[in-house]
Amino acid sequence: PLTGCHNRFFLRDLEAAAGGDERGWAAIVVDIDGFKAYNDLHGHDTGDRVLVRVARFLLAHVRADDAVIRTGGDEFVLLLADRDARQTAAVGKRLTVDGRRGPPVPISVGWAVQRPDERLEETIRRADRDLMARRARTRSGQAVKTTVSAMSRTSATGSTIGGATPSRSRT
Repeated sequence: PLTGCHNRFFLRDLEAAAGGDERGWAAIVVDIDGFKAYNDLHGHDTGDRVLVRVARFLLAHVRADDAVIRTGGDEFVLLLADRDARQTAAVGKRLTVDGRRGPPVPISVGWAVQRPDERLEETIRRADRDLMARRARTRSGQAVKTTVSAMSRTSATGSTIGGATPSRSRT
C-alpha cells in the first residue's frame, strides 16, 4: 500500500473480531487541510508523497497496540487502545503542534473515546463530528489558500520527517 497504513477494511474486520473484547478504543480522525486544492495544483504524484509523509508522521505518534488507518483520500483514523479522554486529547494536541515536531502539512483533528457498549463505528463518527466542530471554530476564509501555500513550501523543500518509518506490517 502507498502509505503503509491499514485500510478501511481493517476497521470492518476489527469490529467483527471485537466480540467480547474488553479493550476500549479512542479514535482520532485526521484530515489534511486543503489537500484537494493542493493535489489539483501539483498533481497526484506530489499528492501521494504528501500522503506518505503524513502517514509516517502519524505512525510515529502511536504505540504498538494502536493502529493508523487510511480511510479515504486524505483522511486517516488513529485507533488508540485503552486511552482515556485526557490521554486521547494529549495525543490529538501533539499531532497539531507547530514547528519541527509538528505535522509535515496542515491537518485538522478531532477525537472521541469509545463509550461502554458503543460500536467503534459510532466512536469514529463522534470523532469526525469533533473534527468538523474544531475546524469550524478555527477556519477563516483564507484557510485553503494558506494551506496550499504552506504545502507548496513543504513540497519545495523536499524535507522529510525525521526518519520515521512504519514499525509493523500493514494490510
